[in-house]
Amino acid sequence: MDSTTFSGVMLVATTPKPGVGEAEFNAWYDIHVAEIREQVPGIEGVERFRTDAGEGQAPRYLTVYRISRPAPAILADIRGADLTDSSPVLDMGGNPPVITSYEALR
Repeated sequence: MDSTTFSGVMLVATTPKPGVGEAEFNAWYDIHVAEIREQVPGIEGVERFRTDAGEGQAPRYLTVYRISRPAPAILADIRGADLTDSSPVLDMGGNPPVITSYEALR
């Protein structure tokens, strides 16, 4: 699929749990993204970003998923997938992930 045919993007903003180092967080996220791409159809590309605003800034990371299916269907598939546990690394209490999706204008 080329870059002109995707139907939208799904943005996921995350923050590591306090005490989780950047290397540990990114190692988990690399596994997480690979599992999602293996188990969930319609994810055509993934890019990850980090803010340089500092350790206390939330959310600290942004993942951009280029999608070719509606985001609600992809999210339902992600919820039903057999993914590595995120509770040791994500700050679910203080800064849970924020997911936003946008459909491409045609």
